[in-house]
Amino acid sequence: MTSVAIRWGLFAALGGALTFILSMLTGNFDFQHVMGFAGFLGLLLFLILGMKQYRDKYNGGVLHFGQAIKLGMLIILIPTTTAPIVDLVYTRHIDAGWFDDWYDYQVEQLEPTLSEEERAAEIRSLQEDLAMFDDPFSHFILMLLFTFASSVICTVIAAAIMQRKAAT
Repeated sequence: MTSVAIRWGLFAALGGALTFILSMLTGNFDFQHVMGFAGFLGLLLFLILGMKQYRDKYNGGVLHFGQAIKLGMLIILIPTTTAPIVDLVYTRHIDAGWFDDWYDYQVEQLEPTLSEEERAAEIRSLQEDLAMFDDPFSHFILMLLFTFASSVICTVIAAAIMQRKAAT
């Protein structure tokens, strides 16, 4: 199980990193948002392929839901830890102004129909969101938690799809 988890975890991490970097290089925040979701669909694909390989090649065509969850959790360990690292490297060293650009874009996107008070409240909220990412450690932990939670959801979906009981 471990070799399958490492293999597909590395594939998922590489796919996620490439998706992230390519989307970031566009400078289009809407596209980056869509590609973030696409990255999780890619993770789901790698989870399914890893579970299929384990089920069919190593486990006699059987994969219980619990086994699938265990394998999925092992697979997601790699991309869940590499994603925040790639994000930190990119936003701190490759494009250190990314958060400022994101903030400016978000302010531009605020509805012109908002009252001054509503607009000021939205801007304060954006500033609070931005402040959470000032500290690299907090940035890493927030990204790790988000990535892990999303990956667990993908794991449950993949396990539900790929489980197969033994023929009786």
